[in-house]
Amino acid sequence: MEPYKTQLNFFFVIGTFEEEDEKLVEAINSEYAQGKDILQISIKDGYRHLIYKVLAAFQWLYENRSPKLEWMVSMDDDLHFDVEEFLNSSLTWNEDPNSLICNRVYRNFPPIRDPKESLSSKWSIPVNEWPIDRYPDFCLGWIYAVKPTLGLQFALASRSTPIISIDDMYITGIIRERLHHVKIKPMVEGWTNYLNCPAMILFRIYLLPTLAYPRELDEAWPWIQLRFFACQIIEFFTTSSYCQNLF
Repeated sequence: MEPYKTQLNFFFVIGTFEEEDEKLVEAINSEYAQGKDILQISIKDGYRHLIYKVLAAFQWLYENRSPKLEWMVSMDDDLHFDVEEFLNSSLTWNEDPNSLICNRVYRNFPPIRDPKESLSSKWSIPVNEWPIDRYPDFCLGWIYAVKPTLGLQFALASRSTPIISIDDMYITGIIRERLHHVKIKPMVEGWTNYLNCPAMILFRIYLLPTLAYPRELDEAWPWIQLRFFACQIIEFFTTSSYCQNLF
């Protein structure tokens, strides 16, 4: 494979803040003056507003950077990111403008109904907001990539799609399903240093969030065992990546 011949530019998307902090404003202005790498939108910053930040970035990048862009990538700011591996991996992607490139796909994922305060409550969603017992297939929100034209389509489609506060499920699941021509393309490669072996999948997705809440773990454990070992058996006999895509 030939070395990648492209450039990767980072932009940090932020919102507004409740209280005007002079030191924070000064730090943001200083960073922007130095790197021109901050996009600020006029909505309060916070986890539940990630949707607006991602979609605003997609539209802004399309309108202001589109002629020079090959891909737009949404990525968490606390991710250990292997730039060289990612760029070399991008050489294998097809040029289909309707491809949604994912590092991992969640399939048949049930919504979390957890109104009480816990480690998983930020992903909780009430029945009146999402009454269905499964989400559409969606990309894990650590990182995913789209062509500029597709990013704009996501942003425009959101104007007529009721907002669900879980950003990766809403954008790459609900909106993607509305755009019938969009296809998910899983690319489970070394973009990040998260371990993907079965034991770590079990620990990362199920056990870690419940360590601080033993009662939740006690209630969920029989279901966790059944689901985890069932998918392991499927993988063993089919040599597929079912577990990785399921979790």
